[in-house]
Amino acid sequence: MASAFWATLVGCFLALAVACGDDTPTPAAPLSVTPASSEWGPPPEEVQVQLSRCLEDVSPDPIDLAAEEVQSCLDGPGKVPVLGVDGEVPVILADVPSTVSNGQFIAWWETDRWSTQHLGPLPDGGLGYRLVDNRTMLASNMRPVESSARELAEPSGVRLGVIHGVGTGTSGGDNSFMVLGLEEGSWQILWDAQRQREISRLSHVGVEFGGAGLDQIEVIGSSWFLEDPLSRTFYESNSGPHRWLEQTWVRDSDGYSLVSERPIPSAYNTLVEFVYQLRSGEDVAAKAFLNSPDLLQTARDLGLAEPFPVDPEDRWYGWCTDNNPPPVHPRPEEPPCHIEFKDGSRLVVEMVASGLDWLISAIEPCPAGSNCR
Repeated sequence: MASAFWATLVGCFLALAVACGDDTPTPAAPLSVTPASSEWGPPPEEVQVQLSRCLEDVSPDPIDLAAEEVQSCLDGPGKVPVLGVDGEVPVILADVPSTVSNGQFIAWWETDRWSTQHLGPLPDGGLGYRLVDNRTMLASNMRPVESSARELAEPSGVRLGVIHGVGTGTSGGDNSFMVLGLEEGSWQILWDAQRQREISRLSHVGVEFGGAGLDQIEVIGSSWFLEDPLSRTFYESNSGPHRWLEQTWVRDSDGYSLVSERPIPSAYNTLVEFVYQLRSGEDVAAKAFLNSPDLLQTARDLGLAEPFPVDPEDRWYGWCTDNNPPPVHPRPEEPPCHIEFKDGSRLVVEMVASGLDWLISAIEPCPAGSNCR
C-alpha cells in the first residue's frame, strides 16, 4: 500500500483531484456506469448496483483508503479482493464474490465522478480470472499469488498494467498479466498474457514488473505440462519436481515480445539435461553436466542411455532431495538426486556445486531395500 506521502504527491498532479494539503474529502458526483463490451455480455445487475452504492461519498484521494472503504462496504474488511491504483486517473479494481466467474469490475475517477465498468467474463478459455488475487500457491513453489497494477499516461491514452490471478488447475492458480487501455470512456483489453503461447505453456507462473513503468515484465514458470523435448525425460506431477524457466518480456508497438527465456540452475535441471542428452546420443553435450568424463560410461553401464519410451506413461521418475520450494539462490533443492526405473530399481546421483549450477560427481545403484536418502 502506498504511503500517505506518495498518495499526496501523486494528488498534486491530478488535475481533477483535491488541492494538495486540503483534507476536505472530494464530494462524490453522480456515478457513471459504462456498459460492458458486447463481447463480454451484460454485468450482473445486482452486483453493479452494490458496487455503485459502495462508491457513494468515497473520495479518490488517497486511492488506497478509497479501496479499503469499497472493500469494507462490499463484504467486510479483507473478504472482497479490492486494489487501488494511483495515477492520472485513480482506479479501483474489484472481484465481487457473488459472481465467481463473472464479477470483475473496474471503477475510475474522471471528471469529478466515479465511473464503473464490468470486465467479465474475461477471455480466459474457461479459466477463472481474478483481477485482485491474494491466494497462496499449494503446489510446487509455495509462493503467494498477489496482484499489483501500474498506470501510465501516454499520448495515446491511459494504460493500466495488471498482474492478476488465473485459475489453471495448479492447486491455487497462477499469476498472469494484461494491459487495459482507457479509450473513449471505456476500458479495453489491449494485451493479454494468457493468449501468448510462450507464457501459457508454463505452469505455476509468477509475474513481476521489471523496472519502472510498463516497459518490461519478468515471468517465472515450471515445466509441468511443458511440451518441449526435455519433457520426454522424466514423469512430472503437479507437486514436483520441475524445471523452472525465467522469461523477460519487453513492450513494443504490438504489446510485448519475448526477448529471452532461460532455465534456472538447479540440481533437478542438471539431472534432466544430462539424461536427456545421453539418451539422445549427444555425448559431448552430456559431458558438460559431469565433473569427470569417465562418468559417461558409468551412466551407460547403468542403463541411462536407453532409448526414450514410445508411451509417455513409461517415463522414468527423477527427483532431488528438496524439490518443493522455488528454485532461488541459495538453492533449497539439493542433491543427491534419484532416478527410478519402471521396474522399481533406483540410481543415486551425487552432485557438486559449480558456480550457481551443479555437476554430476557420482552415479551408483541404490541397494535393494534401501531408500538411499
